[in-house]
Amino acid sequence: DIFVTTKLQSHIKGYESTFQEAEKSLKKLGLDYLDLYLIHAPWPWNDMGGDHTQGNIDSWKAMIELHKQGKLRSIGVSNFEPQQIDSIVQATGFVPHVNQIPFFIGKPQMEIRSYCNKHNILVEAYSPLITGRIFKMPLVHELAKKYQVTVAQLAIRYTLEQHTLPLPKSIHEQWILENTKVDFKIDFDDVKRLEALEGGYK
Repeated sequence: DIFVTTKLQSHIKGYESTFQEAEKSLKKLGLDYLDLYLIHAPWPWNDMGGDHTQGNIDSWKAMIELHKQGKLRSIGVSNFEPQQIDSIVQATGFVPHVNQIPFFIGKPQMEIRSYCNKHNILVEAYSPLITGRIFKMPLVHELAKKYQVTVAQLAIRYTLEQHTLPLPKSIHEQWILENTKVDFKIDFDDVKRLEALEGGYK
């Protein structure tokens, strides 16, 4: 099955503009509904860290309405911190189905993952292969050899064992298929070693 996800551009904040963008995405893709629609970020990329609380609330209200209409089967956010999620939930009473965040070996994201788990929000682990940097980490190579898997498989398995949904990226069929073969378990001690790489990617 194909699961279609797309995002509301980060600079679009507002009820009507969100409605229009979602409809535009449906038209471009030739679909009657999207499986998942995300607010790309809590702020425009040219105003990172800015306060766009009301804009996010208005966009979220539009997405809730589109969800009720069956045009968006699931709705969520991306790159949101707990307080940013709280603001849209308090205003609408609707909890996001998903929060997509950068999560990989060396970036544990403990606070936001704990928050999402508490509120039953699925964490999508963006960039589990760290845009290729994972292949430069000696410990990951060492453990991949131990488990007789590839570096990518180890990195993906790590994110799965942290109760997240990994989003590895590849355009090669061989690697896409290879990335699905992750039915092994990483020992507790090895997980702790990987967690200890925080900040250094050693």
